[in-house]
Amino acid sequence: MSATIEQIAKCYLVLLTSLASSAERGEPIGDLPQVIANLCAKRMYEAGANELEIEDHFGARIKTYLDRTPECKKRYRSVLETAHLHILICTTLGQKIKRK
Repeated sequence: MSATIEQIAKCYLVLLTSLASSAERGEPIGDLPQVIANLCAKRMYEAGANELEIEDHFGARIKTYLDRTPECKKRYRSVLETAHLHILICTTLGQKIKRK
């Protein structure tokens, strides 16, 4: 995997965790977790990643943060769970991320 794909995953994870912090403070976020997850997947795909690599690198990063987040941070966890589920659905069902 190229460094570019790895950098894309890292950058979008920063955006996602920032959004999760906003949600935890009670700020409205709407469907931004899905939007961020989809944009990351699309950028990774355009950089040469396939669906499995997207799940392995971006989805796994989200899961790691989710596993480390205390249960008491319900809104923060919800953002991560939503984004993770979105990535799983896109990659597992074989949806063409590049077309979204």
